[in-house]
Amino acid sequence: LFMRFSRMVIVVPLVEEIFWRSFLMRYVQAEGESFLRVPFGRHDWRAFATVTGLVVVAHQTEDYLGALIWGTLMYWLTVRTKSLAACVIMHAVANLLLGIYVLKTKQWGFW
Repeated sequence: LFMRFSRMVIVVPLVEEIFWRSFLMRYVQAEGESFLRVPFGRHDWRAFATVTGLVVVAHQTEDYLGALIWGTLMYWLTVRTKSLAACVIMHAVANLLLGIYVLKTKQWGFW
């Protein structure tokens, strides 16, 4: 149980937000240049569609709507705060709350 929570509250938020927001979102906007030249949190509809679309298809079919809402909220947070830390914290808190919900309701399918 400790390892599951460690993974879902620490490892997953760090790895996923570094990939989705810090790398891929900027890579899409870089247009062949180094993604490091693109400021973190810069708005671009193509980046929004690409990253959010891939976040959706990375989930199970029945989770598509939730993943779409989640991806949209994370994109908004990224653009609004321009902070990777804010994204990691939001992801960590959401996963923690989901884990607590699963333990209380015993709906293991969410894991």
